[in-house]
Amino acid sequence: MQCPKCGKTSFALCRDQDCPLKNEFYRRMTFNKQAKQDFSGQSPNLFVGRHGYPRVRMGVLSNENLPKLVDSPRVWSQQNKTIQEIIDIRMGLINSNFEAHIKNPSKISSDQGSKYTDMAQEVAMSSDNVEVEVGLSKKPHLSLILNSFAAPQGPAVQLKKLRVTNNPKIPKLVESAVNDDIKSSDAMRMMYKRNIDEHYLTKLLSGGTLGLQKNKILVPTRWSITAVDDTISKGFVKQIKNYPVTNYMMFEGGHLGNHYFICMFPEVWSYELLEMVAPKQEGPAKGIVEEIWTDHEPYKGRSSYASSTQGGYYAAKLGIVEKLSEMKRQASVYAFRIVTDEYYQPLGVWVVREAVRKTMQQQPKQFNTKQELLKHLHEQIQTRFSFNPAVYTERSILVNNLKSQKKLWEY
Repeated sequence: MQCPKCGKTSFALCRDQDCPLKNEFYRRMTFNKQAKQDFSGQSPNLFVGRHGYPRVRMGVLSNENLPKLVDSPRVWSQQNKTIQEIIDIRMGLINSNFEAHIKNPSKISSDQGSKYTDMAQEVAMSSDNVEVEVGLSKKPHLSLILNSFAAPQGPAVQLKKLRVTNNPKIPKLVESAVNDDIKSSDAMRMMYKRNIDEHYLTKLLSGGTLGLQKNKILVPTRWSITAVDDTISKGFVKQIKNYPVTNYMMFEGGHLGNHYFICMFPEVWSYELLEMVAPKQEGPAKGIVEEIWTDHEPYKGRSSYASSTQGGYYAAKLGIVEKLSEMKRQASVYAFRIVTDEYYQPLGVWVVREAVRKTMQQQPKQFNTKQELLKHLHEQIQTRFSFNPAVYTERSILVNNLKSQKKLWEY
């Protein structure tokens, strides 16, 4: 296999002491030697696949009894965990899965499907890890190859036996949201205001615990992440549209090799995200941006999925509107994401959300005019990443709208 960090196919050729290829080799060797077909452990989460929809694979993510596992992207970010530490957490979780129908588990198996779904939902609703006994169809084998496209995951094995051995800790607020006959969007916004974070909400939505009783369904995990980000963001946007506009300002920061320049213009709400991989600093491709991705929404919002930047669009938006709500301001927001070589292994869309949050915690630079702001943006990117971004900002829908739209007082 190939190292996602340096591209070499043997860690003997790599001089990096923290070589991902070497770490992966020893991790697999250790895991496969110690793995058991039947074990007791802790489960912090569940996973719902999307292939075969509406018949999907639903799995309880668990590991053997080890020191308490923290499955929280927000905590990982606060603790500044490294890419390697997060890979270790993710790949140590066994996906003990079974087949389930999104609406009616009994369509697969009247007893087993329903029983396993109920236990997986207990895992979803619990605020702490759930103790479980797991029996698998075969011994798990870690054979995942690291690459530059997919987030790391542990082995997936068909479930043969599952038993919850402790009482899940379900907060009264969550229990009420699950049992009350209310829309999932209303339940999510209500819980978010009461400090139930987006990761917890994703578990609840994915496990089919939220929504009107007649409409409750399992939601593939990948879809539920974006659905939660989008739902919470829309609530914030509705709120901030009542606030006065910001000054000209720019936030700069990032996390795990994801660098953000977030520009705010004193206009009514609109939002555009542009993403690119930082160009090479040497060789024939030096300074050349090979590909960009961008999506935009006007004041009224989007009517279709952000197909270019996908989940990152909604994750970044959440971090931005949280800050605007805190500031009690609205703005037209142009977010510029540059992914560097430091981010050698994708870890999931949560990295975008946390990178934006870290960016928005920084002290912003203030400007008097739009021209000053854009000039500073171009200079910073030119200095740090050795390419001129002016050609991309000139193509920006948001920036061009700012040039062309006239205000009432101009007439």
